[in-house]
Amino acid sequence: MNKTILFATDGKEHSAPALKYAHFISNALNAALVVLHVYDIPIMATSRSSRSAFKIGSFAEQEHLEILQSFCAHHLGHELDKMNVRARVVNNVSISSTIISEAKELFVDMVIVGTKNQDSDRGFLSGNIAKTLTGKLDCPLLVLPADIETKKPQTIVYATDFEEEDIYSIKKLIPIVAPFKPAIKIVHISPDSEYSGYDQMAWFKEMLLQKVTYDNMSFDIFFSDDVYGELCNYLDKINADMIAMLEREDRGFFQKIIHRDLVKKMESQTTIPLICFTKTF
Repeated sequence: MNKTILFATDGKEHSAPALKYAHFISNALNAALVVLHVYDIPIMATSRSSRSAFKIGSFAEQEHLEILQSFCAHHLGHELDKMNVRARVVNNVSISSTIISEAKELFVDMVIVGTKNQDSDRGFLSGNIAKTLTGKLDCPLLVLPADIETKKPQTIVYATDFEEEDIYSIKKLIPIVAPFKPAIKIVHISPDSEYSGYDQMAWFKEMLLQKVTYDNMSFDIFFSDDVYGELCNYLDKINADMIAMLEREDRGFFQKIIHRDLVKKMESQTTIPLICFTKTF
């Protein structure tokens, strides 16, 4: 079955690095890449002017499509069809809801967005867009820093809270990153008061290895009341190329970060890609 990746962009030059990275990932996974741009042009139509409104709307759609196609061709190459790249534009006031509906309509296997950039209009490549999408998609969400460098990920960190859903997320992560053959490091950060962390990690490791086969996988646990700070230090120390985690609505590692308003911070300030999984798929 053919895979499809949806990359959402505002089509501005500052998003070119993210476009190139999205194309890099889609090539590695042998997936089609749909480049989506959501624009907002309100058209007031009455019974007398509906035909004119339709013409105006069609013209605006074609114009935005040509601009997006030119943007893709400039940065990826002019034979987009042969590269399995397709541009798509949608007129809608809500960017996040359009991404969600397009992802469902196209049955995509992954959605990719960029993080905040001061040059972006409509707040498209913004942390709050990524946060709005988190937990709403039926597929993984890959969030890219604005200045992402296209290179093969060699070290990937999965932040776990020892939930069964983490096991299923790791099972989904492995086929995504397998073409790059990276080291996968499973890490848990417990508050200083949680002394059962080692026992939980031993249990989780045993359960995971019963369901997942991957040669280059290791496990680490750290104790700190500053979960976000400790995670960032760990990522820097091992020179991680990507971080993955499970979005949780109720509790757990990811929710701890949300409670401190740090997911937005991570999404807008991270220097490496962040891939989010949800419990719903």
